[in-house]
Amino acid sequence: MKTILISTSSLWNCGDDFIRNGVLNLLNLKSDVRTIWWNRANGVRSVFANDLRLNLRHCDYFVVAGTPTWINNTEYIYRYCLNNRIPIALIGVGSRGGIYNFRQKNLLHRLAASGLVEICLVRDELALEVLEGYGFKNVTLIPDPAFFVSPLAGDNSVSILGWRDYTVPEKVKLKDSARRLIERISGNHKEFSAFVKWYDRFMQDVFRHSPDPKIVVVHDNREIKRAEELFGKDHVFYSTDYREIFKVYSTAKTYTGSRIHGAIPSVVHGACVNLLYLIDKCRVLENSADILSKHVAGIKNSMKVVYLKDQDVSFPQDFVDTMPDRDAIHSALEKEKRDIRNILKTMSIYAS
Repeated sequence: MKTILISTSSLWNCGDDFIRNGVLNLLNLKSDVRTIWWNRANGVRSVFANDLRLNLRHCDYFVVAGTPTWINNTEYIYRYCLNNRIPIALIGVGSRGGIYNFRQKNLLHRLAASGLVEICLVRDELALEVLEGYGFKNVTLIPDPAFFVSPLAGDNSVSILGWRDYTVPEKVKLKDSARRLIERISGNHKEFSAFVKWYDRFMQDVFRHSPDPKIVVVHDNREIKRAEELFGKDHVFYSTDYREIFKVYSTAKTYTGSRIHGAIPSVVHGACVNLLYLIDKCRVLENSADILSKHVAGIKNSMKVVYLKDQDVSFPQDFVDTMPDRDAIHSALEKEKRDIRNILKTMSIYAS
């Protein structure tokens, strides 16, 4: 029995659960391969089922299942793979990887030169540029893996608002990125607080003008209280179970919000999507739309990134409102899945 160690996160943000589900769907592993998760989520200890040192003893192959921080928190595993000649696949990674220091940069150069990284599939052009810059070969751009979660039979009836709380503590990376961006544009640290107030008022206005039935979906349990204060307790949905959140997205007629992995499952189920975002991480949706546009005419009329940097956004004037052809999207994703699986078949874990 062969063992794949999968770097993922769980019980933190449902987006990573969607990504892991999509990666496993793409891998389509044989019955002689078992999977062990490395839950890299913030605050999760490496004990019991998540005991990394114990689980690495069984590892025949290491898979990084998506994430924009594919270096930070996983350095020990990469070094273990280098020392023990364990092959690696990066599947659906995005952004710049959470690279903070020279040690990490040197590690990337070693990984690229080692030949151990058999597969390098990225979800956005940021990761493509970074990995090619470090010398990785055959880096390929694919749709975000969350596109490959098996769709449900939704009815496209609900207006979904994906509000996020920029003031939540511990959302260090996004909060700090947003704060730095706003302060760099304005030159005033007070402008971040002004942005948060503007954003909340704007989202309230969008929700007020959205047709019924409508709901607000949050991805973090720390967002529930404030969301209920802004939108009303009866309108706010959250679940620890990512599958329950996915079910809600399967009912979307429109998705307007600031969660990439609210936008993706919504458009997969035939919803019109407007992603409201501050930082360049959102380019994953634009890159995925570019890929799908090869198969689905007019898909970009149903998927739009609305950049919030200047706060000069009007609803509904700056938003798209055309629902995509759901069947055409599913057909396009099946074609992309076949192409990706042909690449994944070259992984040594499939060798008999």
